[in-house]
Amino acid sequence: MSNDIPHKEVMSPTELAAYLGLSIPTLDRMRSRGEGPPFIKMGKRRILYMWSSVQAWIESRERVSTKDTVDDH
Repeated sequence: MSNDIPHKEVMSPTELAAYLGLSIPTLDRMRSRGEGPPFIKMGKRRILYMWSSVQAWIESRERVSTKDTVDDH
């Protein structure tokens, strides 16, 4: 994950993928499977991510042990 905290309230998939250190296809797969952060669909093709939702999603994945499971649902 990039150390640079975004200065925008809303991020594109390209910006979010770069921030998380993921490829855009990986972020696309996560979104289609319901495993990624919540998103906003603007029209038929435009996807946006709210920074506050991304932060909450990241925090929800925090664990103290590798035995902890991640509930993606």
